[in-house]
Amino acid sequence: MESPKRSHPNQAQQLVLSLQELRQLIASLLSSKDHLACCQVSRQWHQDWSPFYWKDAIRRIPKDFSRYGHLIRNLDLSFGSYPADTMTGIRNHCLGLRSLKLVGRDCTQLEFEVGVLGIHPAPLSSPIAPKAKQGMDEAVSQDPMNNPFDATLGRNGFLSNSLHSLNLVMPPKVCDVILPRLTQARRAGLLQDLRSFCMGQMIIFYTCIEVEPTLPCTLKLSTVLEFLDAFPELISFSTTDISIVDDTEADISKLMISPSSIDQAPSTQRCHAQARLNIVKLHVSPAIPQGFKLLASKMPNVVDLALQPRGSGNLLPVILQYYPTLTSLALYMDYHNGAYDRVDESDLESLKDKYKDWIQLFQGLPHLEHLKSRLVGLPYVVLKTITQSCPKLKSFSAIEQTTSLRGVQYLLRHSTTLKALILSENCDTNFFSNDGQPWKAPLEILHLEDVTLTEDQGQDTFRNRIRQLTRLRSLKVGYAGRMSIRSILDPDDCRLADAEKRSLPPKAGENVEGWKAIDGVTHSINDDSTSRNNIATANIKDGDIGGLTDGDMAPVVHYPCLEELKLSYFPKVSTQGAYWRLVDTMPRLRSLKLDKTLNEEDILEMRKWVA
Repeated sequence: MESPKRSHPNQAQQLVLSLQELRQLIASLLSSKDHLACCQVSRQWHQDWSPFYWKDAIRRIPKDFSRYGHLIRNLDLSFGSYPADTMTGIRNHCLGLRSLKLVGRDCTQLEFEVGVLGIHPAPLSSPIAPKAKQGMDEAVSQDPMNNPFDATLGRNGFLSNSLHSLNLVMPPKVCDVILPRLTQARRAGLLQDLRSFCMGQMIIFYTCIEVEPTLPCTLKLSTVLEFLDAFPELISFSTTDISIVDDTEADISKLMISPSSIDQAPSTQRCHAQARLNIVKLHVSPAIPQGFKLLASKMPNVVDLALQPRGSGNLLPVILQYYPTLTSLALYMDYHNGAYDRVDESDLESLKDKYKDWIQLFQGLPHLEHLKSRLVGLPYVVLKTITQSCPKLKSFSAIEQTTSLRGVQYLLRHSTTLKALILSENCDTNFFSNDGQPWKAPLEILHLEDVTLTEDQGQDTFRNRIRQLTRLRSLKVGYAGRMSIRSILDPDDCRLADAEKRSLPPKAGENVEGWKAIDGVTHSINDDSTSRNNIATANIKDGDIGGLTDGDMAPVVHYPCLEELKLSYFPKVSTQGAYWRLVDTMPRLRSLKLDKTLNEEDILEMRKWVA
């Protein structure tokens, strides 16, 4: 009887990796660099792993679009940095795109229409030649004879029917034509599955006049309405910093018709009132409250709202009227509109009258989870209202403004749901001491613009407060020039750091005197010991650190969940042993920045040597 043939181990491996489900699971755990390495194993592996490598083309593109273009699903590139044949390759072969982001730095209107949209100048004998010379039609026409996209139906990757998300950042002159052109493309049968649309303008800030409130680009309200009517399936619409101005001749209030009276409305009004859109995320910059009212009346399902008002009208009552179920609200006010105000808490009763609209707004948003504000001075009475009326608040961001630190302290003391806090205020010792009162907020993210700590007492106060935040994952300080290593390590840890004789290990592939690699792990060759703790303990026995025993050398986990610690402009650290001690006390640390920056690879190298 013949013994059964035993399969080769490589054959079993090939069988496992040939299963599509397992390959997808493995690929989801690998980086793009790993995907590329797999593609280079063999021809079969190249065929199997290329879809994973080219799925996300983030600032990289293939040389041969005819071979790899159909594999790209998410494309992010800067328009203008690639030759015309590259743009042609994307249009002709990337027909399976799901997400597209284009950033045009110096893109002209002609380059956008020819390179991206694929619109070619009409011949002189064509009746639409005069319009073609102007770069766009005078209006969005429904006449198919005047639609330039009919000839390109189904052959433009930039306008593919598989596209779900479209993000365009273009110069102001190009932004003027984006919505009309995309409306025409939709009427020609393109962009049928588009669900998310975002556009913004690329501005060279040093060329803008600071005192001029009008941005270079504006959108007409009628153009926005035409676009939204053409894309009723959208769930996200954003024009970010582009001002929307009213150009409708009729009274806007007459266009806001209740659903029961749509059938009786005149046809000119019915076209705008019929469609109740499914948009849940809306980011716009309205110039007048009436124009925003019309948009809001068409979008009753919005739960994520961001507004950057460009006019002097008050939008807060409109928000409260149409969106009482908001879960996310971002308000970006403007210096030029008088919204930026210094917070004065000397007279709380007068503040209640002055900020009556703000108080009523947050009292009417019980489901709010995320609040972001810019250039809005929020006083104590408003922050107290937010704390009491928004029990689900998870994140609060206040940037480029004067926010009441007393109000922020109230929020931290009483909120049991706040996980993220971002402030641009100068936080001093008093802010962190808070009269010794505990913070109930389970903070996971704390980003501060400036921290000023006085002497050792201030450093200790900051350190003790941060250590109370046991769930903290990310801590950032924009300017930490008035902090010291004592704000992170207590005095005992600082003495241990001073006793540490090791310098930081070299970068991967770097040869540094005093270090060598053994079995893939970097070791110091200055001592025979294989553990830093043994060396440090030896130093203790020699009397270098009085009062500490061997047990004191064991790493104490003061920051159990901290993954990111970035203190910019931090003073020079006197000893590199501080970095070793920080790595010991932060088991999940991935990124560290003091006077030096350590990335995840550097920290992993340190942990290997410690192990």
